[in-house]
Amino acid sequence: MNNIEYYNNLLISQYRTKAKFKEWLNVLIQPFIDIGNCADNMCLAFDLDFAEGKQLDVLGEIVNQKRILPFLPSTGSNVLSDDDYRLVLRVKIIKNQWDGKLVTFEKLWNDVFTDNPLNYIDNQDMSITVSVGGEFSIPIQEMIAIGLLIPKPQGVKSNLSLGVAYFGYDEETTEISGYDVGFWRK
Repeated sequence: MNNIEYYNNLLISQYRTKAKFKEWLNVLIQPFIDIGNCADNMCLAFDLDFAEGKQLDVLGEIVNQKRILPFLPSTGSNVLSDDDYRLVLRVKIIKNQWDGKLVTFEKLWNDVFTDNPLNYIDNQDMSITVSVGGEFSIPIQEMIAIGLLIPKPQGVKSNLSLGVAYFGYDEETTEISGYDVGFWRK
């Protein structure tokens, strides 16, 4: 039963058989039903996981992140694909929630990007070593390399490394490596 039928069933017996009255009532009710349907679909239409194209652009305006890169990546296009833009928007949202502590950003990143763990190491000499695991597209790799995605405190030098393996005994894979290469998982 749709919503108009619901309201027609609420009519008193005097008006239930009057076709003109029911048409008049339907004309009044239909805009409210349409508004309710639009409101129900709005959350899904602008969900970061499902949004595409213009919807992602609107989300980018909300969090103040443009799809067009301020540099030309080696791919030749400075416009991000939907998947890359979705990742950049997630990072921007994390940055907007960040309180400025390295440990907090690391935790926020690892909560959102479970397949791409991030690890900060404070070198105690006004520099940090940042390692990001997992696979990224070329534009995202270049954004990380020039410091557009991973924040750092001002005045601190950062050493970035991508695709870093974690420490493990007796195994050499892309995710696990031995001494002098692997990082300890926190």
